[in-house]
Amino acid sequence: MTEVGRGIRHPNTLQRYSEAWSVMLYADSTQKVWQKTLQLAWQLDHQGSILPIQNIHIAACALSINAVVLTNDPHFQKIPGLDATDRIF
Repeated sequence: MTEVGRGIRHPNTLQRYSEAWSVMLYADSTQKVWQKTLQLAWQLDHQGSILPIQNIHIAACALSINAVVLTNDPHFQKIPGLDATDRIF
C-alpha cells in the first residue's frame, strides 16, 4: 500500500485506492516469500529488467497467495505470472 500510494499524485485517486485497500487481503512476508523475491529479482535482472526491490517483493507476496496487485505502476506488468491492475471496480 505504501509503495504504490506514494506514487499517486492526485489526492482523489489516493482516496479511491485507500478505500479499495481497506478491504483487501494482505500477504505475510515470510522467509519463503523473501526467497521468491530473490529468485524473481535474479531472473528479471538477467533478462535486463532491473526493477525496484520493493516492487518485486510486493509481487512475490501477491504471487504467494494468488492475489491481484492494485497499482498504476507499470513495473508490475513486467513481472511474470503476476496479475496487476489499476482498475477499481
